[in-house]
Amino acid sequence: MIPVRYELTFTHDIFVAIVPGPSGTIWTSQCGGTYCAHPEIEGHLYPLPLDWLPDPDPLQDAWASHAECGERQHLLAREFLDKSGMFPCALDLDYEDRWGEAWIPVVLPRKTKDINPIIAQLTGARAILTYYNSD
Repeated sequence: MIPVRYELTFTHDIFVAIVPGPSGTIWTSQCGGTYCAHPEIEGHLYPLPLDWLPDPDPLQDAWASHAECGERQHLLAREFLDKSGMFPCALDLDYEDRWGEAWIPVVLPRKTKDINPIIAQLTGARAILTYYNSD
């Protein structure tokens, strides 16, 4: 089966978690602000509430790998996750590709107590958080 590529850039007002794995769909989105990167990942897409997106975006124009970015980008990612108020998740430090604005690798919590039912089925999963980014 040939995977289908789906470009999220053309879909306004989205916030999703993509859990990597065989799905037949490769997702991509314009990311990294003015870097205009288009990373791709095959997986399953889970819509998240738009009110979980922080405004303004602390990661605006950020785009680097963990090795390249240094502490500042990690702090901005933590700020993004804290401000979103969505759920307690951690930055995925094992993710080896470039990441930043609109492409954030996370590990979702394993704990299910007090977790939002929207993501309860994803506990413990690695995921990419992505959202509309019109830079």
